[in-house]
Amino acid sequence: MKSSDGFGIPPGDYEEELVSHLQELVRRLRRIFAAILLASAFWAFAPGSFLDGRLSLKDYEPMCVRLIKELKGYMLSHRLDLYVTDFSAIFWAYVAVSLIFGILTVVPFIAREIYLFVERALFEEEKAYFKWFVVSFCLLFYAGAFIAFVVILPITYGVLIDLVYYADVMPIYTLDSFLTFLFIAVIGIGLAFTFPVFLTMLVLAGVFTTDDLRKRSREFIFVLAVVTAVVTPDPSGITMMILLVPMIIEYYATISIAKRIERKESLRKTKELAKKILVKEALHAVKSRGKREKGVTAT
Repeated sequence: MKSSDGFGIPPGDYEEELVSHLQELVRRLRRIFAAILLASAFWAFAPGSFLDGRLSLKDYEPMCVRLIKELKGYMLSHRLDLYVTDFSAIFWAYVAVSLIFGILTVVPFIAREIYLFVERALFEEEKAYFKWFVVSFCLLFYAGAFIAFVVILPITYGVLIDLVYYADVMPIYTLDSFLTFLFIAVIGIGLAFTFPVFLTMLVLAGVFTTDDLRKRSREFIFVLAVVTAVVTPDPSGITMMILLVPMIIEYYATISIAKRIERKESLRKTKELAKKILVKEALHAVKSRGKREKGVTAT
């Protein structure tokens, strides 16, 4: 990356440049916030019939209401009822489910805004890598969120409900706790799946080498196991293993990809060094020739 001393600008202009960066950051954050609000508004008020592949205002049902019904039916298989504990709880439940899907919708836009913010601090060769990182982040995040929705959460809810019934007690689950758990699991697992992006960036930054990743693979896999245990509170360990196996595959795939990038970067730096040496030798040759010509003229 470019120099952190004002991104290569004179020291006297550093404060002015810092203010400019902060203003740019605020502008990007506002755009992200506005995008999340717009996407959340869509998932809150769009007709629920949109999920059926049709757009109809007849017997209008807000999307957020339809989503809660669908999530409850899919995750809990209608095995229990959800309750609200006060008059405002249902309102916040609608807000929460709209926000969850709103954030999931604008993840690519958020990644794009982050890229545009850091773009001017990158060299040209770094921009190409960072673009791939943005794309990879989005794809891996959605892959993790999909696994959370389709596999992890239904199994986790099923196991936890069974544990309650085994104890022969009557459970009282609230809608807000259901959605809170859903939000944490989906976003948490989605972010956990993006670790190869950050690991590759650390390799490029020189914090780790691919040899370090191979030698310390047991330590890294232990960390992955701890992370999967935290984001999957299923005591049976089933969902933990379902999540851990693809993350281990991701880890070794990251080593392979990072190794290729290392070789490419090493070759690029070698070429740049050779070019500098050739330029230096050419300049030296020109200077030597000039001195010889002056000597001949003086003679």
